[in-house]
Amino acid sequence: FEAAKEWFRENKTTVVGQILHPLFFKKTPKGNIEWKTSKKRIFVSCGSQGSRKIFQTLLDQKERFPETEWIISLGTLNAHFREAFEKWEDTQVFDWISQEDIPHILDGAEIAITRASATTLAELATRSIHLIIIPLAISAGNHQVCNAESYKKDGHTVILEKELKEVDIGEILRVQHLVIHHDSEAKISPLLEIFKK
Repeated sequence: FEAAKEWFRENKTTVVGQILHPLFFKKTPKGNIEWKTSKKRIFVSCGSQGSRKIFQTLLDQKERFPETEWIISLGTLNAHFREAFEKWEDTQVFDWISQEDIPHILDGAEIAITRASATTLAELATRSIHLIIIPLAISAGNHQVCNAESYKKDGHTVILEKELKEVDIGEILRVQHLVIHHDSEAKISPLLEIFKK
């Protein structure tokens, strides 16, 4: 993030962005997981640590959601939610999704529900999808909240964990969000050229 420059010596720092796997910049990446409907497509990837509240909130609010299709990555510590999510129509549930499959999933997604690690946000920002960002409240130095605020300025939705139960996620899913274009390819192209040499 550009804001990180304030922590380093002036004139000694260049911000190049998060270093991502080149797969995220392929024009038509292949994957083993396919979207199956033309409904609004939601990708959920919140990791294992501390994401129980997020998955429980989604289950509790299901009746409020519009017609949607879901691909959900639970994380290995949340496998106990699998049975409940598998009852949802048009939903695929995984304990873990390979990084090789994520770019292909993102190509079809309209919304992603996620935590706020710098790498995850940068990966998601390679696609023009709306992000519902729920930063991990116990992240070191509160860095996930800072990361999330940076993306909120671009028009993404940020929900703090303490507000999770009060927010109507169904309402957020129903809204037609503006397409947010990130110029991440332009930022990373010079780096990719370095690694090709």
